[in-house]
Amino acid sequence: MTVTAADGQVAAARGEQKIARRVANWLPGGLAVLVLLAYSGIGRPIWLDEALHFAMGGMTFPELLRTIDYTTIEINHGQTGAYLLADWLLLQAFGANAFALRLPSLISAALMLWAALYILRTVRIGILWQSIMMLAFASHVVLMSYTAEARPYMPLAGSAIAMLAYFITNPGQRSSFEPRTFAVFGLLVGSIMQAYWPLYLALAVLIGLVVQALNSNQVWVSWTRLRTYLALPYLLASTGLFFGVGLLTWMRWPREFAYDPFQWFGSFSGAVSVFVEDHLTFGLPASLWIVLGVATGIAVFLIRGQWREFVGPFLVLAGGLLSSIVISWLSYSRSYWVNTKAKR
Repeated sequence: MTVTAADGQVAAARGEQKIARRVANWLPGGLAVLVLLAYSGIGRPIWLDEALHFAMGGMTFPELLRTIDYTTIEINHGQTGAYLLADWLLLQAFGANAFALRLPSLISAALMLWAALYILRTVRIGILWQSIMMLAFASHVVLMSYTAEARPYMPLAGSAIAMLAYFITNPGQRSSFEPRTFAVFGLLVGSIMQAYWPLYLALAVLIGLVVQALNSNQVWVSWTRLRTYLALPYLLASTGLFFGVGLLTWMRWPREFAYDPFQWFGSFSGAVSVFVEDHLTFGLPASLWIVLGVATGIAVFLIRGQWREFVGPFLVLAGGLLSSIVISWLSYSRSYWVNTKAKR
């Protein structure tokens, strides 16, 4: 069999296309690494809210436990002390090191971006939109700044996305490495990090259930499939951890506060204004949102036959807004500060 010049050109073209596909497949992951590096806080000094975590590195283990016992019912309202314990272990291992101090948040951010990419791949969203999503994370300074902060906010955000990634995965495919990693981090680790974790668990379970029902063209999932979907061993273990750690820390003494919840906003209308700007408009001019709204409406109408594709994203958006409203309401009802960011 002879190989002609044309055959060689075809083979070379196929090889180039294969290389291009491999490069394209790595592009979203490469952007994720760049986002992490940009927000890693290398060289940034430790600031006031990280001081307690850093100071605990010089404590003995009994002193650590006494400090966690006190701070989780006083100044660290609603926290469990798990992050403090993780930081203490890291500082014992690596000494007075800011990178080690912030490592739990950095790992959480990496898992969050990984889970986000996994979600888009699972619902068959292409490389272009995966890359755009990484750029969206890069532009979200309020969220990503916690990548380099020794506080439990990034573990909460990361566990929320990891749980969503796990529950949108078909139960028959959850034995692979990625879903198992998301289950361990989102359910088991997430459950011991924050008092707000059950809210995000409920949202992840609901959104995943709806997406799976739509993907299987079923309005309802049978009870047998529902038990499999819920992954009861993980669910029961994480629920037990949540209540076990909570009863030892923040659940023991529900603290009543006497702050003005709108002190940093000036009034209720000021709080609403900041909420709208931070969660709905992001400071962009109203005219641009009108144009985007009209364009979105036209696009939805043109592809209205594919309405199933919109249900999952809509639920994620609605769940994000709902979680902000619920947590703000909880803060307000307890006379606690709704937000510590002054109105701009």
